[in-house]
Amino acid sequence: MRRFVAIGVAVARLISPAAAAAEGRTPTVIDLGAPTPNGFSVALSISDSRIIAGRSDLDAVYWRGTALHTVTPPPPAGGGQEAIDVNLLGQLAGDITFFVPTLSFLPFWTPIPGGPAELLPTTGFKDGRASGINVWGLVAGTSQIETQDPNTIAQRAVVWFEGRIHDLGTLGGPGAIADTSGIVNDFGVVVGASEIETTVIPGLGQYRFHATMWTGVTTGHPVARDLGVLAKQPEHQFSLAKAINDIGQVVGWALTDIPDPCFGGSQQWGFEFERGEMHGLPPLDGDCDAEASRVNLRGQVVGVSYGLTADGSFTERAVIWKNGKAVDLTALLPPDSGWQLLDANGINDFGDIVGFGINPDGIGRAFLLRR
Repeated sequence: MRRFVAIGVAVARLISPAAAAAEGRTPTVIDLGAPTPNGFSVALSISDSRIIAGRSDLDAVYWRGTALHTVTPPPPAGGGQEAIDVNLLGQLAGDITFFVPTLSFLPFWTPIPGGPAELLPTTGFKDGRASGINVWGLVAGTSQIETQDPNTIAQRAVVWFEGRIHDLGTLGGPGAIADTSGIVNDFGVVVGASEIETTVIPGLGQYRFHATMWTGVTTGHPVARDLGVLAKQPEHQFSLAKAINDIGQVVGWALTDIPDPCFGGSQQWGFEFERGEMHGLPPLDGDCDAEASRVNLRGQVVGVSYGLTADGSFTERAVIWKNGKAVDLTALLPPDSGWQLLDANGINDFGDIVGFGINPDGIGRAFLLRR
């Protein structure tokens, strides 16, 4: 496994979009398409074997290179499926969404790369979302719990292995989540967020939650670690980890103490956690909020920046942080590309970036950005 990672890092120095921009070369954006000419698609993750996981209309899909494949869903059929994460082998993790009688999810994975999806057990929980998968087939995600407490998120971070679901515990509060791609690395470390207390913050009607790292998840005795926050004021002390790489760098979002002129409250920034410290990743100049979605072995972080235009319209832009400063990925493209890159959801160790944007025809599409 480490041999493949080392090769990925070496090649990434040559061909990543960030490196291309630094050397004056222009990255290329590829429309990953959809089954129908005007169909919607979004890419959520990309592996070092360049397999991409995502969704197209109501189907869970994956791309090998740029060839689109639909995942054969397990019964029962729901309102839609999505493949959220993919590992080096091409195994997928995702969920089926149900809207009736209430919003709920069933988790699935594909034990055979390219094969049909199989449901994962949810015994002891109301439902589940499988959001991350590592090279050993360890699946991580979130399941909903029964509770009479109206202040909790009513979910728990979980992993699936040996055919069973396992609760990862919390930092002291009743709930925890791990619900984005990239939440588990190949060493079995899981990240997300956990409620830290059972005292409601006045005026918020909820418990504070902090970015969390779980180790020992397959031992039966997982250990939860608080990764901290960016804000000093108690009412702003919220953070959530969205992804971890194989050297333990973690990214996500956290509230700050900076007033948010766009949306009210305090600004939300992306963060990177390494060597025991959390560092803020600000939004693009002129924007107010950001979140970091994924980090590769080179420490390249991608995500999204949010703001308002002069006329008050909402904007979101896919970004990569370079030396702690957000760079608009659309601005790296040729001026006549016609693309608006809105969300950067994944980056592999080659520097390939995937996400969601509006193509030159005005259609919402999954994109692959590469050199």
